[in-house]
Amino acid sequence: LNFRPTYRVVLEGDLYDEKRCPAWTDRVLWKVSDPPRDVGTPPLVHLESYTSVWSASMSDHKPVCA
Repeated sequence: LNFRPTYRVVLEGDLYDEKRCPAWTDRVLWKVSDPPRDVGTPPLVHLESYTSVWSASMSDHKPVCA
């Protein structure tokens, strides 16, 4: 990973909560815009980027984009 841990930060700030060990998010939600035509075929997914959005402060997690 090429960005700082995204959890657990103090609300409305850029500092980590001293009671928890900093960590990264463990899940990324995604949606297939053009699903495969064959029912049994899983979609092919290519990761083009994976980064954090450090400027957003909505919770104790900083959002990530993939």
